Amino acid sequence: MSALTPAMKRALIIILLLASTVAADTPPNPFASWLPPRIAKHRAKSKAAIKDLVAKWGRARADLIGKCRTCKGAGCKMVHSVNTGEEKRVPCPTCSGSGLRVNRAPFLLLSFEIFSPRYRTAKRRKALEQAFKNAQFDPNATAKRLKAIQGHNSVLIAVHGNFATVTLLVVRDGIGVEETHELIEDPAGTWCFARPNTDGDFARFKYPPPPPSDQR
Repeated sequence: MSALTPAMKRALIIILLLASTVAADTPPNPFASWLPPRIAKHRAKSKAAIKDLVAKWGRARADLIGKCRTCKGAGCKMVHSVNTGEEKRVPCPTCSGSGLRVNRAPFLLLSFEIFSPRYRTAKRRKALEQAFKNAQFDPNATAKRLKAIQGHNSVLIAVHGNFATVTLLVVRDGIGVEETHELIEDPAGTWCFARPNTDGDFARFKYPPPPPSDQR
């Protein structure tokens, strides 16, 4: 092979300098290899599914407590006295004067249906049906236990493979509160709210954090 001429050497040096300049102007993207197309597609699909699930869950929390169907929310009814012929107001016998009741569909969704198949056993469903019979006319205690809200807004969803966290701003008892919840994707590809006693403690999963641009 013949030696490089001075002109060829100068041309080679110019080419190397241009290449180094381009490399310097285009810093490597630290997340370039983070999301292969398959994972990126799964994450986008998961976020959409989680948003739908959270919206459904938020509506159930807002609709948990409704008006008593007997007194239509008045908390009392008028009774005609046979002895005096007068009408008098007495507490509603159904709601004991509260005018409220616990709605069955939101109660079961919040207590049972939004969780993973591991949690949704036939035995637990039967127990919750009985619990609803006892709780439906005790709205104050039920609203407190299931944390009824007046509204919500999803502000942050972070997906880590088959696990996710969602952070919300909710209005509870007229006060804005931030909540973070953990979710899990079941084998069928459906996202559910996670329960530590059936789905495991999230602290034991050593997943890396998602890149900042992918969190919102």
